[in-house]
Amino acid sequence: MANPQDSPDATDSGTPVLVSACLLGQACRHDGKGKLDAGLEQELSEQGLRAIALCPEERGGLATPRPKAWIADKNAAAVWAGEAEIVSVEGRQVTGEFKAGAELALQECRRHAIYTAYLKE
Repeated sequence: MANPQDSPDATDSGTPVLVSACLLGQACRHDGKGKLDAGLEQELSEQGLRAIALCPEERGGLATPRPKAWIADKNAAAVWAGEAEIVSVEGRQVTGEFKAGAELALQECRRHAIYTAYLKE
């Protein structure tokens, strides 16, 4: 498979799909490492799909490495409704950064007419 690029101007052919950058081996996870998924890479290649790599956390303004974070009590729908927050292990509220990253991911999907995403939890 061609090297996936973070750049929205990637010129590779194939149907574009959004892929969590860490799944493509980019060192952008909370622990500063990647989480290369060779099976996913092979699947994308076999299906002729073009990966548009994106790390929503970094795009939303969080550093790498960064403390782990999770949704306090409820679920993602509750976060969007303003009924729950995303909190780091240090107790810092990072809801805004996560929501900003999600909005930027949506913008990339619209920009590239992406209808499929492979995301890390």
